Amino acid sequence: MVMLCFYAHAQEIEIITFDENFTSDAPYVRDAPLRTKSLRKSDNLGGQIDVDYAEILPDSIKNAINVAVELWEDCLPLETRLAIRVRFDFNSTDMSVSVPLMKVEGTDTLYPVAYYKTYVAENYQSDGNSDGDVLFSNSARWTCQYSQGNSTGQNDLTTAMLRAIAITLGFGGTVRQNGDGNVYFYNTNSGYTPFEHMIFNDSDVPLSSIMKGRRNHDNPALHSYCEPMGSLWLKWDDKQYKLYAPSTFVRDKSMIYLDAPTSLMHYEMPSGSSYLDVDSTTISIIRALGWKDTYPSRRIYCQDIPSTGIASAYETYLFEINNYTSDMSSLHWEFQTRTGDGDYQTVIQQYDGQTFLVNPVPFLSTSRINPEGDIDAKVLLTYTLGGIERRTSLKLTLECAPKILAVYDQTVHSNGYNTLYDYSFSVSYRGATSITIGVEQEYSSWYEIRHIHEPFLAHAFLKYLSRGNMVWVDISVTNEYGTDTYTIEIPVQSPDAIGEIAADDPNTMRSRYIDHIDVYSTGGSLLKRIRSISELSNFHSCTLLLQYFDKEGQQIQTKKINLK
Repeated sequence: MVMLCFYAHAQEIEIITFDENFTSDAPYVRDAPLRTKSLRKSDNLGGQIDVDYAEILPDSIKNAINVAVELWEDCLPLETRLAIRVRFDFNSTDMSVSVPLMKVEGTDTLYPVAYYKTYVAENYQSDGNSDGDVLFSNSARWTCQYSQGNSTGQNDLTTAMLRAIAITLGFGGTVRQNGDGNVYFYNTNSGYTPFEHMIFNDSDVPLSSIMKGRRNHDNPALHSYCEPMGSLWLKWDDKQYKLYAPSTFVRDKSMIYLDAPTSLMHYEMPSGSSYLDVDSTTISIIRALGWKDTYPSRRIYCQDIPSTGIASAYETYLFEINNYTSDMSSLHWEFQTRTGDGDYQTVIQQYDGQTFLVNPVPFLSTSRINPEGDIDAKVLLTYTLGGIERRTSLKLTLECAPKILAVYDQTVHSNGYNTLYDYSFSVSYRGATSITIGVEQEYSSWYEIRHIHEPFLAHAFLKYLSRGNMVWVDISVTNEYGTDTYTIEIPVQSPDAIGEIAADDPNTMRSRYIDHIDVYSTGGSLLKRIRSISELSNFHSCTLLLQYFDKEGQQIQTKKINLK
């Protein structure tokens, strides 16, 4: 196991980035660790979540948080914007979330600030305050891997962040318990949250019938209600879900999570479960809390882009407006891309015209690329109709060529043999959901190909490499727009060479960009042109000659391999 440690507030945090004893455990194992984009993206959804975290955090931690953010952004209505602060420090539980509440005069509802500023008070001034404060315990063991299943004794950071964002949106009640065991409402203002208005017991008594009482002082009626003999339920319309409310109150869990084993918000998710999804149960509850989809009467569309909004970053598109009428005036088109600081900026605009032509290519270098390797973009249209200024928008996910971001945690492991060793490393990448590695050892005619289906951050563990030979490891990621390749050159290892190889070691080298590989038989016949070594998996055991070429058609190298 490789561990990465860092310090924050003088407390040591143990971050687990690799565990070869990784195991699976239903129901959190899926056929793929991440649902395909076509099932998650929509041209009508795409909010913005700004996260404030310490810059000293390792890249693996930042990436895990940003992946959770991206998954939730895909579920939020357009024009939604949240601000969340994340900290690692001492905490009595693995994670706690604080959400400020706002009340609308004349109502009995307390809204989470995220909802309040989105739907109630559009001109709300936050004064720099966050919509939710997430505190992760620095005494917990956090894993940043994206494999299927779970790893015992560890907590998946992306999954935890997904749950924290749900709570920021209003998922969970405000009932709390202090160190003395007192159960009380965290917010003592008159009124209850939309979530609390949906809570009923087996006798159909609502939680909102319980008087508030004093903060930090035990509320006997509330205490009794929250430690029921039966069950508590979330109910609305014709739906209901069982709420986690055991006979003994559990801090930071009771009255917040569900008793729903297939949901992201299940109270007893196995430690280390990698749950990379916002499931339909969670979404249905968030929608019931008021986070509605919007479908304006005037919609932007492009005949070449599906309803998912997924398109190539390298094509030109013509956008139109449906239900166009002559009484629409003062049309203002904008094409926006997301920049490095997370904000959207207008890079193309046009006044008037029923259509809008957009070529994203000139702006690729200045646009932010998200963890999945895509550029988030929008097409906006402001217009006047019936004397009222109106606005409609379309969310785009512009796919780019894949890229290997970093290869690190390169480590030599002893395996009990004097002449052999094991070797592990991690690969951070985007634009694909798996990597392919090819392993070649000096004086060996065999070339092994392996696939690792871990999105974002993949972990490789190579066994039984010869200490007396040079070893080359080709890493490649590929999608329909291109291939990126990285080559690790491992020098001869002495019997006592155990420990990390520095990432900037001169024997670790990055190859030039490989555009394609020509595959020849030993007789010199061209068999196939491929873009990635992953395509060699289609060949049976045989000897091949590979010629590598860059984008200019210049030959980079020639390699003779024997496929196992």
